[in-house]
Amino acid sequence: MKVLRFPGAPSLTRFRSGGYGLSVRTTTALALMLVLSGCQKLSSLLQEEPAREEQARTWLLKGRKLLAKGDLLQAQQAQEKAASFSPIDHEPQRTLGTVYERRGLLTQAVLALKRAAELSPDDSGPRRELAELYLRSGQPGPAAEHLKRVIEAAGGDADPVLLRMQATALLRSGQADEAHVVARRAEAASPADPDVLAVIAEILIARRQEEAAVQLLDSAVENHPHAARLRAVRARYFFSRGKIEEALREFQLAAEAAPDDTEIGLARARALASAGQVEEAAQLMSEIVGARPTDMNAQASLAEVRLLANDIPGAREVAEGVIAKQPRHGRALYVRARAIESQAEDDPVRAVNAYREAIEADPDQTEALSRLWRLYLKQGQKADAISALERLELLGDATTEEETELADLYADTGINLQRGLKLVEEGLLKDPGNPRLISLKAQLERKVRDSTHRPGKREPAIEIIKGGKR
Repeated sequence: MKVLRFPGAPSLTRFRSGGYGLSVRTTTALALMLVLSGCQKLSSLLQEEPAREEQARTWLLKGRKLLAKGDLLQAQQAQEKAASFSPIDHEPQRTLGTVYERRGLLTQAVLALKRAAELSPDDSGPRRELAELYLRSGQPGPAAEHLKRVIEAAGGDADPVLLRMQATALLRSGQADEAHVVARRAEAASPADPDVLAVIAEILIARRQEEAAVQLLDSAVENHPHAARLRAVRARYFFSRGKIEEALREFQLAAEAAPDDTEIGLARARALASAGQVEEAAQLMSEIVGARPTDMNAQASLAEVRLLANDIPGAREVAEGVIAKQPRHGRALYVRARAIESQAEDDPVRAVNAYREAIEADPDQTEALSRLWRLYLKQGQKADAISALERLELLGDATTEEETELADLYADTGINLQRGLKLVEEGLLKDPGNPRLISLKAQLERKVRDSTHRPGKREPAIEIIKGGKR
């Protein structure tokens, strides 16, 4: 017979027949040794667990302090250590999401926040932060899909904040009607919430219910004078309608209500630069970029301010730096497109392609759409110009001039005549004596009458540029 021995264990005899023979005493001894060994390991793990948790907490707090100081690389390393000591704790992953985003590592930021959400199924915080990240990075489609899944999983107990964010994501995706339904759910869950009212006002503007939007904003601001989001919506509305002084005043009030809101600060800086107050815009941008030197949104806005100051090479340089880290950063791509347009006036196709790339990355590039339809029109591409203008109108960001231009193109091409007539009639309500609108109305009415005398003839369709809000 062959004897097999294991260190520290009783002998185990194997017979040639292939079976194993163990005495009762040997079996009992072996079982007792295994139990004792397992107990020792379990005891060791139980002793180590508090120490690992303490180390995880130490690295977590250290990482947060480093993040507050702006030392992003050290903060990342500290949070990664915290995660290694406590892989089932969602807090290091949440902080890593912030660190990665600040470093311009969007893919890693998304993955970290997804992991945090998985580790804390009962905490809506990581899910909300992931949606906010999608929206900040110009990805309203993924934000809307993510929020839809989260809200459906919650059943009838959906967080009103998540509902508001879903409405925002849908609106920025160009789905104003769907956004309105969700926003009303948020309002029912959280009545008189100023942030919800701000989103509803944006939706009403996008649905061309401007009078209702203005009334809502006026009453909401009266009841909530320090609500930053309401002030910001009013500011953007005034700015889009050419009321620059009113817009700048509202942006100032919004910034005072939320001094740490970078998005409001960036929007105010762009408004100042567009209004010709370039030095003040540059000063504001210096403060924002100084506080958040690795914030790619701030860098892109700095590039835009330089663009508005006619510093084309400087704007292009900053924009290219952002694109190198985030190749699909919509606003940086827009600045690059503007630079290409100004530097290659004899090659409009390059500029068109650059603007289309910016819109594909962030479909809420209303500035890009405004430049794009003009380039299309210069090249005689009327159908493409109509598509870009329709997209602007769908987003609620078309100016009065652009609405008139769209109606003119409808009259010229015979497309969407009834829609063109409605645009003109709305324009005449604001400016009854406008000679161009009066002439367009007569032209469109004549074409509508002519089309009704030709039964069976249908207006050709135009494909609207798809996309969403930032």
